[in-house]
Amino acid sequence: MIFRLKTLQHDSFERSGSDLLANVKITLSEALLGFSRILITHLDGRGVSVSSPPRKIITPGQTIKLRGEGMPTFKNPDHKGDLYIVLEIEMPDPEWLRSVDRAVSLRTLPKNQIFET
Repeated sequence: MIFRLKTLQHDSFERSGSDLLANVKITLSEALLGFSRILITHLDGRGVSVSSPPRKIITPGQTIKLRGEGMPTFKNPDHKGDLYIVLEIEMPDPEWLRSVDRAVSLRTLPKNQIFET
């Protein structure tokens, strides 16, 4: 018998050897204030809970590495690769901007990152 395996692309994960990579969206408030929640459903169906580092602002493209959450290693199924979660920040929509108090935002946000019109 000859088996021919064909790999298919997964909606959530990319594989590199025994490591997995996943892109996950978080909200702007989670990026600024932190989060602790299930970020992704793993291939085996369980939720993977992740907490951001305390008092640290998340930047776009920042990666969180979860050791041992990847795929089993060939010929050594007890050893697993790592899961890399790349964080994408979901910006609020224009409707949200109309609902916030501009004066409060100007006082709260850092001055060097605000463009006044």
